Amino acid sequence: MFETTRAPITLCILLCLAACAKRHDEIAPELIEPGAYAQASCRDLARMHAKTTRALIFSELVQDKHYHDDRIRTFGAPTLMATLFDEDAAPEVARLKGDALALAAQMQRAGCILPVR
Repeated sequence: MFETTRAPITLCILLCLAACAKRHDEIAPELIEPGAYAQASCRDLARMHAKTTRALIFSELVQDKHYHDDRIRTFGAPTLMATLFDEDAAPEVARLKGDALALAAQMQRAGCILPVR
């Protein structure tokens, strides 16, 4: 009888652990082609990069809060409070990371950034 109740409990624990939020530095950037910004001027690229970087910082803070909220323990077991009740910020973090990298690459390609000597 003990074996029949152990399997569902083990499955629930594995599903809960798989649903834990990741830290922002564990999220890979979304692949975005720098050519998407080819028509923008250096001034526009700098403005978009600053806006994207600012949004990325705030999204990373939200994602890290979800990560820490998911590690709150109740009776010794992780309680996935953020995963259960908050929207995951990981897709936004991945998109913003990709945008920031694409914008930086386009700025370099367009000659907006002076080479380091």
